[in-house]
Amino acid sequence: MKIKIIFLVVSFYSSMMNAQNDLCANATTVTPGLTCATISGTFNGASLEANPSTCAPSASQDVWYKFTATDPTMYVEVSNATNIGLDVAIELYSGSCGGTLVTCENDATAAQGYESYFNTDFVVGQTYYVRVLNVSPNASIRSFSICIRKYPIPTNDLCANATTLTPGVSCTTASGTFSGAYSDGALSTCAPDASQDVWYKFTATDPTMSVEVSNSINIGLNVAVEIYSGSCGGTLVTCRNDATSAQGYENYFNTDFVVGQTYYVRVLNASPSISTQNFSICLRKHPTPSNDLCANATPLTPGASCTTVSGTFSGAYFDGSTSPCAPDASQDVWYKFTATDPTMYVEVSNSINIGLNVAMEIYAGSCGGTLVTCKNDATAAQGYESYFNNNFVVGQTYYVRVLNASSSISTQSFSICVQKYPTPSNDLCASATLLTHNSQCFATSGTFAGSSISSASPNCAPDASQDVWYKFVANNSNLTILSSNSINIGLDSGLELFDTDCSGVPMACVNQGGASSGGESYSSPNFVPGRTYYVRVFNVSSNLSVRNFSICVQGAVLGTNSFETSSIAIVPNPVKDFFELFNLDAAVNYNFQILNIQGQLIHQGTLAHNRIDTANLKQGVYFLRLSDGTRFKVTKFVKE
Repeated sequence: MKIKIIFLVVSFYSSMMNAQNDLCANATTVTPGLTCATISGTFNGASLEANPSTCAPSASQDVWYKFTATDPTMYVEVSNATNIGLDVAIELYSGSCGGTLVTCENDATAAQGYESYFNTDFVVGQTYYVRVLNVSPNASIRSFSICIRKYPIPTNDLCANATTLTPGVSCTTASGTFSGAYSDGALSTCAPDASQDVWYKFTATDPTMSVEVSNSINIGLNVAVEIYSGSCGGTLVTCRNDATSAQGYENYFNTDFVVGQTYYVRVLNASPSISTQNFSICLRKHPTPSNDLCANATPLTPGASCTTVSGTFSGAYFDGSTSPCAPDASQDVWYKFTATDPTMYVEVSNSINIGLNVAMEIYAGSCGGTLVTCKNDATAAQGYESYFNNNFVVGQTYYVRVLNASSSISTQSFSICVQKYPTPSNDLCASATLLTHNSQCFATSGTFAGSSISSASPNCAPDASQDVWYKFVANNSNLTILSSNSINIGLDSGLELFDTDCSGVPMACVNQGGASSGGESYSSPNFVPGRTYYVRVFNVSSNLSVRNFSICVQGAVLGTNSFETSSIAIVPNPVKDFFELFNLDAAVNYNFQILNIQGQLIHQGTLAHNRIDTANLKQGVYFLRLSDGTRFKVTKFVKE
C-alpha cells in the first residue's frame, strides 16, 4: 500500500512538472539570442487552456512561452524534428495572454517538422506570448524545441546613419546585410514591394563613378538600388531594379556626378519577404583622363610606321558638339599632331576590346577648326576607323577627336597611331628618276607611298589619284617600257609617255590591264636615239595606295644587239590569217610580241615552226617584236 501511494505521488509531481507552463500565467520565459539556441518543451500533461485556435481549431493541447522584444526583427521557431508525426502550431500575442493576436502559424504538416514567424514588426521592450499547440485532437506526450532569435538593427538602417563609402580605382567591395533591417524610406519607384533597406553615402571625387551592389554570395536575393543627391530626401538620381535575383547585381555607371557632392545610396531588398542575407557593395571612381578636353589634347608624333599609343574612355565624358557621323556618342577624348607630309594616316583601333565601337573626327588648325573628316564606317566587331589622304598641310596642327560611338558609356581602352608617308623624290616631273635601259629588263623599284597627282589626270585613267615620274635617254629606236605590280596584287597602275618634256600631248597612255594583270607595257620602233623621254606611272584607282611597283626600259644597245634590217622577212605582208618568217636561225628559240600602233601589247608567245596566227587581230598596222634572248628586231606588218 505504501509503495502504491509513493507511485501516485511521483506520478502527480511528474505530471505537474511536465505541464508547469500549461497556463499562460506560468509562461516560460525565453531569452532571445543572436543564434537559434533551442530549449526543450513538451505536451506531456498539457491540456487546452484558451479558446480554440483560429489556425488549429482541432488542437487538443497548448503550452506557453514569453519573451521581451529586443529588436524590431525577431524570429520564433517551434520544431518537432525529434518527434516526426507531431504537428505543431504557433500563436503569438502582444502585451498579454489575451492581447493582440499577432499571428497564427499552422502552415507545415507533421512531416515537415516546424512552424515559424519572422518579421520586422516587433516593438522593442514589448512582451510577447507564444502559445505552442498540438494540432491533433489526440493528446500527446511528445517533446518539441523552441527558439527566439533576435536580429539587431544594422547601424546603417536609417539614412541618418548611412555608412560612408570611400571610392577606389578598382571595385573593392564592402559587406552589407539585410539582417535586422526594415524599410524606413519612401516607397521605391522601381521596387514598390521592397521590404527592407539600408543606407550608404559617399562624396563624388570624379564626374564618372560606378556603384554596384551584388548578391552573388546569396543567390535568390533580389536587390535594388536608389541614389539620392545632396541629402536623404534629395534629388533621386536613379532607381535600379533591372536584374533578377538569379542575375545577381544592380549597378549605376555614369558621367553625371558632381565632384564634391554627397550622394546617398539606398540598397533595397526588392522582395516583399524579409531577408537576413548578405550582399556586397562597391564604389569605384574613374578619374577624368588628361585629354578629356580638346585644350589638353595629347600630342602624337607621326612615325614611319604605325606605332600605337594607348588611350581609354575610362572617366571620359562628352564635352564637344554632336558628331555628324556618331550622333549617339557618349564620350570623347582628344589628340593632336603636326603634319610632316601631305600624306598622313590616322588609325584608331579597338582590337583589344571587341564590342567597343569607336568613331573619329579630325579638325584642322584648332579644336573648333575645319572638320576634315568624320569616320564611323566600321562596326564594333570590325575593330577600327582610319583616315588616309594626301590633303594634309605640312606644318599645320590637326586635332583628332576619338569618340565612343555608343550611347552607353565605357571604360574600355583603344589604340591610336599617326603614320607619315614622306613624298617620294620623283613625285614631280621636274625630279623624275633617271632610268637606264638594257637589252634585258633590269627593274627599278618605285612606290606610290606619299605621292599625289601632279597634274591633270591621264586621259586613259580619269580617276587616277597618284603619280610618280621617270625619264630615260633613248639609245635605240626600238624600246619597250614595262611596269609591274606583281608583288602587290590589287594595285592597278598605268603608264603615260611624253616626248622631250612633261607637258604637251602624251605619246601614249596605257591602261589595259586591271589590278590582277600584273602590270603594263609599251613598245615602239619610233623612239629617237639621244632624245629624253618622260614616263608617268600612275595609280589608276581613286583610292590612295602605298604599294610598290617596278619599272624598266628594255631595248638593244644600238649597233651591237639588233638584227640586220633585211635579215628577216614576213610573208605575206599584208597578212590575212597567218604569216611565216624567213631567214631565221634554226638553232635559236625566238620569243615574239605583237603591238598595236599605240605601242600596246596585243599578243605574245614563243615562235613555233616560224609561223604566227593573226586570225584574231583586227584590221590595222601592227609591229612584230622578235627576240632571241639578247637581241631583238621590230618589224611592221599590216593585217587585212
